[in-house]
Amino acid sequence: MERQATEKQKAFVAKVVTGESRSLIEAYTEVYGDGGSRRTRTNEASRLFRTPACVAHADAIRRRLEGEARRRAVGEREAIRARLWAEADHADRAGDRLTALRMLGQTVDLFVEKVQVENVDQATDAELVAELEMMLRDALGTSIS
Repeated sequence: MERQATEKQKAFVAKVVTGESRSLIEAYTEVYGDGGSRRTRTNEASRLFRTPACVAHADAIRRRLEGEARRRAVGEREAIRARLWAEADHADRAGDRLTALRMLGQTVDLFVEKVQVENVDQATDAELVAELEMMLRDALGTSIS
């Protein structure tokens, strides 16, 4: 059975994972105080952050933060999409309505340009020179020597 992180450990991990503290040692000092030498605090902070309870708590915080970021991004996209629909429906100028519709279409890949590149055999220098001479001869109507 895995041991749960203590309240102090949770506070320490949260400061590190959320970026509230700039380093492990800073987070450790903020939570546990500045007793002992800097080397001791550095070693303790590093050791503590690697314990199973702290690793599990850090993972849980990261998952929560990632979920919040995804929900926020979806909400922002939906707000932008709603505003574009309002603009497309009610804009005073036709150009603004068309721009809003174009942007809405891009959100669903409606106006994706596809470029197809064909692999063409590369001509040698001699073949290119011969082709250019023939085109020049045709254009001038004379023979080139």
